[in-house]
Amino acid sequence: MTELRCERFGSVHDKKLQVELWRSLPVTHELLRGNACDLGGRQVRPLPWSPIDSAQQGRTAGLLSMDRFMVRADIGVEMNDLLAACSSQLSTWASAFARERRLPDQALRLRPPLNMDEANGLALARGAGLVEIQPDGVFRLAGAARNKGPYNLFSQGPAPSLNREYLVQITAFAELVVEHRWPARRVAFEYDALDLATLDSSGRPVVVAEAKRDTASLDLMIAEMRAATARQVTAPANTTQRKIAALSRLGAKVFWAVAPGVRRAFNIEIDQDGVPQLIPREAPLAGPRTDLDCPVCGSEEDVRGSRLPDGRIRLVCTACDHRWSRTPRNPCRRCGSADVEIGTYQGWAYDDPDAAADDTSAPWHYVDWDVYRCHRCHHVWQAGRRAD
Repeated sequence: MTELRCERFGSVHDKKLQVELWRSLPVTHELLRGNACDLGGRQVRPLPWSPIDSAQQGRTAGLLSMDRFMVRADIGVEMNDLLAACSSQLSTWASAFARERRLPDQALRLRPPLNMDEANGLALARGAGLVEIQPDGVFRLAGAARNKGPYNLFSQGPAPSLNREYLVQITAFAELVVEHRWPARRVAFEYDALDLATLDSSGRPVVVAEAKRDTASLDLMIAEMRAATARQVTAPANTTQRKIAALSRLGAKVFWAVAPGVRRAFNIEIDQDGVPQLIPREAPLAGPRTDLDCPVCGSEEDVRGSRLPDGRIRLVCTACDHRWSRTPRNPCRRCGSADVEIGTYQGWAYDDPDAAADDTSAPWHYVDWDVYRCHRCHHVWQAGRRAD
């Protein structure tokens, strides 16, 4: 099993190179054989496969990995479709916001244009049922305390203005629940001087997070936090100093900084002067939730399921009434473990492999693949079928 990447290739920022790879069948054929290739002036080579949770598929559509290889022939079209759909939905909400408040201008002007990470994050949160957005942009988060919210995606002026940091906060909230396994009820939105916090069973913060609308703002905040003095912690004079003072006071273990396309995690260590020091780490601490637990309240024994016609399982938590669905896992063929990760991708195959050995332009067809990886014994297998 291989993951296909080149330098800086796992990011949606390399759209042109990604489209070239998705369109270049001879190059992908060589990569599947395990051979390195030159593409667009860069060396592309197969690397050892690393798992990607199927829940991330919407957010990481730009990642070229075997579990979603060739989801579409032109990934640029898929990205543009998602961006257009998200921009259109935001404009619809903004128009309703403006009409209800009788603003002279109902048009929403997205400057800079919507980022792919913003669109993916909003899609992830809505698809997982973690945010409910009213027609005028008013939103509430799943599991939020009654005194939290509602919030609004837009601010009032001559025309509606998008609160961009809310999009990033919603994305971070959804990722903490879906990817980092914190129950939504234990993820606080707007906590003390910070944007988000995950809480332990006693209500104490474990991970605290801050969201910024762009990388420049994030870099500036982190630089100011790292340069903080003891006096600024004890008598903060601006917003950033209040955040670093909160890190010192709250006792959280990890600080997570988020911006469109950027995730930076730090261990928090308090020095002898009481100033928090930010030590880089790979990711935020994971929460206690398992795949079978309710993503909102974290309960396992209160979850009930029923099979749907398409093979998915409809789930409902009787404790909090949250409803969602999941794809059942097949047991490992080697050790029998049920702890099996499933991914999907649309690959391709030549109609006649022998003929293709001499002619790389020979007829070919798409193949839909399901890829399974056992977490216990690391056995990997796949099942494929010719795409319709």
